[in-house]
Amino acid sequence: MKTVGTKLDNSEYDIFEYCCAERGLTKSEQLRTLIKGFVDEEPKIETTTQKLDDTPQPQITIVDV
Repeated sequence: MKTVGTKLDNSEYDIFEYCCAERGLTKSEQLRTLIKGFVDEEPKIETTTQKLDDTPQPQITIVDV
């Protein structure tokens, strides 16, 4: 098992602590839930290398009339 930590400013911490207490959760339980949800919804990283597209990108020129 690994540990994850972060720093919050005082106002963010106070709000987070309040919200956890309102839901009857510890801060650790809530963070674990947030991390699991984030990991589950993120697309997985592709392990194959992809060739870069050599097609030139369109250019926009703005001209005063």
